[in-house]
Amino acid sequence: MSDALALPEVADPIEIEILRHEILSIPNQIERNIERSAFSPLVQEYKDYSVGLVDAEGALVAQSRGSLPIFVANALGTGVREALSVHGAENLRHGDAVLTNSPATLGQHLNNVVLLTPVREGGAANGPLLGFFCVLVHWIDVGGSTPGSCTGTETTDVWQEGLQLPCIRLIDQGRRLEDIFRLCAANSRFPRLLLGDLEAQLAGCLLGRDLMLAVMGRRGVALVRAALTTMRAQAKAAAAAVIAKARPGTHVAESFLDGEKGVRVPIRVAVRAEGGRVQVDLSGLGPQMAGPSNAGRNGGAVAAARIAAKYVLTPQEPVNQGDFDLLDVDVPDGTFLSASADAPIGGSGNTIPTAVDTILKALGEAMPGK
Repeated sequence: MSDALALPEVADPIEIEILRHEILSIPNQIERNIERSAFSPLVQEYKDYSVGLVDAEGALVAQSRGSLPIFVANALGTGVREALSVHGAENLRHGDAVLTNSPATLGQHLNNVVLLTPVREGGAANGPLLGFFCVLVHWIDVGGSTPGSCTGTETTDVWQEGLQLPCIRLIDQGRRLEDIFRLCAANSRFPRLLLGDLEAQLAGCLLGRDLMLAVMGRRGVALVRAALTTMRAQAKAAAAAVIAKARPGTHVAESFLDGEKGVRVPIRVAVRAEGGRVQVDLSGLGPQMAGPSNAGRNGGAVAAARIAAKYVLTPQEPVNQGDFDLLDVDVPDGTFLSASADAPIGGSGNTIPTAVDTILKALGEAMPGK
């Protein structure tokens, strides 16, 4: 956004606010639908999934309230950006649905699978692109060396951890590609549960798209686009107000993990708040591990910094890309939270929380009132 705090000029801000809540309600409705219709306890009881609307460039607009903290870091938008890079916006048409769990992009265990579908004006195949409706579900098993796929402790590369879905179409302009359904089922120890979850994921994705199209039909495209811009600007302004009160200087926090074979893995975090921005420096993270306690950059270092920032900057507000527009994350390649694309990452969810806690400690020194 060119102006850090500028809100779009609209004729009626009350209409914008009403529309904002209407948009926010859609992911929450889809979330409940998925909870009721999915097959596996990981979805029904553990709530290991996320639902949201992402704009045409991959920036998060709205996300369901029940998502786990790790998904606040915009796994949905990361999947959208990969789809845009692989297929191009012009080739993602109304009626398409794309699957991805790419470790190089998402950077989390392969069970976390994003399904996304374009939201185009009027539901036309190549109408102007408003954004994407997305649903992420932790699939119960995607093959690999151990049941559950992400539970093994002895994997040494990502190929030992299960099926990789390199941003492939599940639906092509409304036509189900049954070969892909069969491929996913054949690579799971629990095909019935997986396919039940996948059908719930797909139904939620398509219904969310249709509900957004209905809103655009009732409210008008111009007002919807204005609402999306306003939502991001408001979130950014709220974060900026907190950052403006931060203590200047560098604030450092340290901790460690009990790593593989008893080797201590250091976590050193430096937070700087200056120039109206917050920088989280993670160059003090320990190196990539031989086993599965790693994560990729987006799903690891960036996710940890965003989770911590959300807790401190705008914890009571619906999550939006604007929450993170003033956040910079610096991390070199090759740490355990910026691991290479071939690294084992099954245990990514086990190590990220300690990094989040350490970032929170440093942020707490910069913003003690928070």
